Amino acid sequence: MSLPYESSQAIQITTPEQVYSGLDAWCHKLAGKYHSRLPLFKQLQKRSMAIHERSLELSELSEKQLQKKITTLREVFRCRRDSDTDIDEAFAVIAEISFRSMAMRPYPVQLMGGLCMQQGFLIEMSTGEGKSLTAAISAIIPAWAGRPCHVLTVNDYLAARDAEESIPLFKRCGLTVGSAIESMKPEELKTAYRQNVVYTTAKQLLADFLKDRITLSNLDHPGRQMLKSLGRSTENNLLLNGIDTAIIDEADSILVDEAVSPLIISQPKPNKMLEDAILSAHKIVSQFQEIKDFTAEHTHKTVTFTQSGVTLLKKLKEQLPPIWQGEKRRQELITQALSGRLFFHRDKQYVVEEGKIVIVDEYTGRLMPSRSWSHGLHQAVEAKEGLEISPPSETIARLSFQNFFRLFNNLSGMTGTAGESAQEFWQIYRLPIMSIPNHRTPQRQEWPVRIFKDRETKWQAVEASILKVHQTGRPILVGMRSVKDSEELAERLTNLKLDFDLLNATKHEEEAEIVSRAGHQGKITIATNIAGRGTDIKLPSDIKELGGLHVIITEGNESARVDRQLIGRCGRQGDPGSHQLFIAPCDEMIEQYGSKFNKLRLKRLVTSEASKTALKSEKILKQSQSKAEKMAYGQRKNILQMDTWLEDSLSFGQKSRN
Repeated sequence: MSLPYESSQAIQITTPEQVYSGLDAWCHKLAGKYHSRLPLFKQLQKRSMAIHERSLELSELSEKQLQKKITTLREVFRCRRDSDTDIDEAFAVIAEISFRSMAMRPYPVQLMGGLCMQQGFLIEMSTGEGKSLTAAISAIIPAWAGRPCHVLTVNDYLAARDAEESIPLFKRCGLTVGSAIESMKPEELKTAYRQNVVYTTAKQLLADFLKDRITLSNLDHPGRQMLKSLGRSTENNLLLNGIDTAIIDEADSILVDEAVSPLIISQPKPNKMLEDAILSAHKIVSQFQEIKDFTAEHTHKTVTFTQSGVTLLKKLKEQLPPIWQGEKRRQELITQALSGRLFFHRDKQYVVEEGKIVIVDEYTGRLMPSRSWSHGLHQAVEAKEGLEISPPSETIARLSFQNFFRLFNNLSGMTGTAGESAQEFWQIYRLPIMSIPNHRTPQRQEWPVRIFKDRETKWQAVEASILKVHQTGRPILVGMRSVKDSEELAERLTNLKLDFDLLNATKHEEEAEIVSRAGHQGKITIATNIAGRGTDIKLPSDIKELGGLHVIITEGNESARVDRQLIGRCGRQGDPGSHQLFIAPCDEMIEQYGSKFNKLRLKRLVTSEASKTALKSEKILKQSQSKAEKMAYGQRKNILQMDTWLEDSLSFGQKSRN
């Protein structure tokens, strides 16, 4: 589907390519590695150094001469006559404009990042290396070419902040910039989307895309020619001004973590019978005993009834509404009720705010107030918490993040952790990876992994470690896997009479402010997973002399990327810093994804010599993480395949009607 850019010029969106399998997937993987080959890396590195030197030469130009260059380059890109020479000159001009408007001249590594994204790469750029400025300078060329350009961030705060901070740069380049955030009204969103460069979130952009699709739903063929024939009246009803170029900041979070479920636009559809059935199921589900009546598989969140459970279901069916007394329906109903009790826990998978269930993203620790679980699961959790049962929703439109981003003609992005998901980025999004060197050599120290026999022993060691480092005056960042764990550690530190900042899913709006002061002397910050991404932890000079920020990881996460993101908080821009991992055989990630053999090995390592423990325990952790990541990738592929199937079915139905 194409959305209009101008009445005289529509942007044609390419059809997503298929996801390969078997031998085709293997060959396709080799093609991805070829795109990231070393000679190309050296070529781009050499070009970026030359651009940097050229930008210094341009500093001698007057403002009038520089503006003349901007006008010439803008015409070149508007007419699509650009070459590598034009692109290099454009980046040199942009670098000089950046210095004059924002007092920031991009480093050669930032210019290299811009060149890579101009060629459709996903760049791996360390935390603190200046990704915000890299995104801004990369957005100017497509904006000069007159193509809709969206810069995507992980939350509304960052979208609004980055748009505001980049105004001087874009204005000096003759461009407008805006931000599209959730709190805006439709007319405000329309105005924002009609700027040359738009900062927004993936969720907001996809939601508005789906709203436009609903607006166009009465058209059998909502293509470019049809839109042109309808004139401005239809176009004025649309929110977006077209989609063509997307530059994604924190791409691993947006393209991988948030892609676990499709975005669905729905509306409440009261269903009194279902609500009554949910309440009835809640009353009788306590009679089912695990092992005797059912078995629960926590890794895949599945419930299987034993013969005893099937018999009990049949015996209790009279307590359910008549329509739910059939064998399949009553099993489905009780399964959801059991799932809500067994697999979904308060302050981990969700929190309760103002009498409502608010889902928590387990990877990021962020609240997702506009989302709900489907097939009665959301209502089952509400019944468990004793809340008012909300009406189930009827789906109006849906699209996976994978298929949405595959619609863009020009897709690129940045992240500090791309390596672990390189295959997925290439196979799903056709994004090859290019690692950008650091501007300054990291001075980060890795302290030995510590392993403990049980949870309590580990918590005591974490407390002792915090106290020891805190006495030196160094700031400490403690990474937590769940909201519940962060609250428990907060209580322990309170008992020790230690001051700290708590950053979890219940304090989403304050996260940037909390993270920004996490590098101050003696500061202790407790944070869930990757909360606060996009905000630098800057260290005063006296803290650097003390050894910099110390990061404590209290439990390995399902994805090694999340651990690396947390580690990347220390040692930014060549600053000193250190990090340490604490694990135990009873950690939830090990329990769910570790093999029986590895769990046994881990328990034995508790009594081993310290010198032998670290490498072996890290290997066990990585094997468990690898299993978890493969399962999550499989889940995302299933979502993509289902989404593609639904799209094909819809297209076939439209062709049949014609």
